[in-house]
Amino acid sequence: YNVMSFQNVSGTVEETPTPMFIENGSLVGELPTLTKPNDKEYFGGWYVDPTLTTPITTTTNFTGDVVAYAKWLEPVYITCDLNYGGQSATKAMYKYRPGETPVVGETGIQSPTREGYIFYGWYTDRALTTPYEPGAIEEDTTIYARWIKEEDAHTLYGTYTGVRFSNTYETLYTSDTTLKVDALGKYILNPGRNGEKSGQVSENVIEGTAEFTAEGMSNIVDCGDYLIFHEASTYTAYKYTYIVAKTGVTGNKIA
Repeated sequence: YNVMSFQNVSGTVEETPTPMFIENGSLVGELPTLTKPNDKEYFGGWYVDPTLTTPITTTTNFTGDVVAYAKWLEPVYITCDLNYGGQSATKAMYKYRPGETPVVGETGIQSPTREGYIFYGWYTDRALTTPYEPGAIEEDTTIYARWIKEEDAHTLYGTYTGVRFSNTYETLYTSDTTLKVDALGKYILNPGRNGEKSGQVSENVIEGTAEFTAEGMSNIVDCGDYLIFHEASTYTAYKYTYIVAKTGVTGNKIA
């Protein structure tokens, strides 16, 4: 048997791992993982050399005694810049393990608020040309908030709930439906559900009717308390009508 002992483990929550006995020429298998308090550093695996150049994997085999050295990774941070008021206003900093993918939303990077404005997402540059798309983070990153004045929001800005009427082979079916229109007129129909659609509302909605630019969506009619629009199917026997109410809408432009 070969003996594997462990080094570079000071400051960890766990005690120093007990040396392992590995049969000569056999695979290493699973090795212990370590943590440090408050995620000051993240465990990055075991290496066969103190310079941490050659990792030990579950397929590594040895023909003699070996010392395994723990690798530690410094955390990386996302800094959220509120991007208004002529200053670099930092909202918050979020800490991640290198290689981790951040989450944007309730369970991750939070959306800020600002009186008189609608938050319109995070961008990778202060000029707001490139929307931030979460991916594996390897280095410190700053993202910038984009704001839309409430008075400049699209006429249909808000979240609507209602009913879809499906006239299929002359049989009427109904189902619940949700329509979300953001401050710039981008919409999501039935978000998070089978059959979700997205697109851009055309600008002539200001005059009372509009069309979705997405293929097959047309004839949004603003009826005061309701919106009515239609969806044509590639199958002529299928025709859908959506009626969504403005009651309780979150948008600032809707009565």
